[in-house]
Amino acid sequence: MENSGIFQTIEDFAKSIGVSVRTVDSWVERGLLPTCKVGKRRLINLYQIRKNLASGEPINATTLAKFRKKIEN
Repeated sequence: MENSGIFQTIEDFAKSIGVSVRTVDSWVERGLLPTCKVGKRRLINLYQIRKNLASGEPINATTLAKFRKKIEN
């Protein structure tokens, strides 16, 4: 799949950052990367990653919010 600049396949994302597909799958399963599902494919949301990094937010602000809520209770 070609990189549109907004979304990227797990395989392409893994290759672009130099880690295994299994590693990225693990990050996705743990909710560490923002993704969306298109048909049967799960795509990495590059736009959200770039936006969060540019604003100084963690890559997945939703995950961080859940974590904060969990430790506060």
